[in-house]
Amino acid sequence: MVRAGRHGEYEERFLTDSRVYLTWDTFDSDIRKIPSRADLIRDLRERWPNAAEGKVRNHAAQIWAFLHTMAIEDLVVVPSKKKPELHFGIIRTDAQYDKSAERDYRHFREVKWLQDVPRSAMDKDILYSLGAIMTICAIRRNDAEARVRALLKLVNPWLTPG
Repeated sequence: MVRAGRHGEYEERFLTDSRVYLTWDTFDSDIRKIPSRADLIRDLRERWPNAAEGKVRNHAAQIWAFLHTMAIEDLVVVPSKKKPELHFGIIRTDAQYDKSAERDYRHFREVKWLQDVPRSAMDKDILYSLGAIMTICAIRRNDAEARVRALLKLVNPWLTPG
C-alpha cells in the first residue's frame, strides 16, 4: 500500500502520471544510493535531530520498502481519500529518481493502473489492514494479496494483472 498524502493531496497526480511517489519532502538528493537501512536510519537522524527514535525507524522502514523491497509486478493499492474506492495497480519499474522534478515527486515507481474497486467490495479484514497508519506498508495478513488478485479477476475477468 502507498498512501497519496494525509488528505489525498497527491492522489490525482499518482493516477495521472501512472506512478506512486515517495512524497517525503525531506529528500533533495537521490537516496536510492544509501547502501543499507542502517545507513538510512543514520541519515534520517541527521535530518531530524529532534525526532523520536521510533519515528526515525518507522519512516526508515517505509522509505526502504519503497526503494528496495517493492518489486516489479507487485500489486499496489492506493486508498482514495476522494471517493470510497481503492486504486489497484502493478509496479512496472524499480525506484526511479528525477532530480529536476518537484521535491515531492523526485522518487517514484511507475505503475500500470488496473482497476478501481469500491471499498464495499472488499472484505472487512483487508479494509482494516488498509486502515494502517503507515504511508507505505505491505498488506500480508490472511492471504490478502491472493484474495485481492482473485477479486480483481472477478470484477474484470478479462483483466490479467502482470
